[in-house]
Amino acid sequence: QQFNIIIANINRNILMEDIKHYAKVLKSGGTLLLSGLYDKDLPMIKNEASEHQIEYINHYEKHNWIAAKFQKK
Repeated sequence: QQFNIIIANINRNILMEDIKHYAKVLKSGGTLLLSGLYDKDLPMIKNEASEHQIEYINHYEKHNWIAAKFQKK
């Protein structure tokens, strides 16, 4: 099954492991919203997502916590 949007609010380690699974079921042009991350985690998440053809779009930060938006190529 393929999805237009996936939303995950989990810690960095689980997200790092699961991005490859999200990439398999996210439609091309689909949106991946991730939260539950510290701002320092974003570079690692962006890199992992990029390796699976998921492009960083932007993020929102509040008190060192972020929510980030990505899109599958």
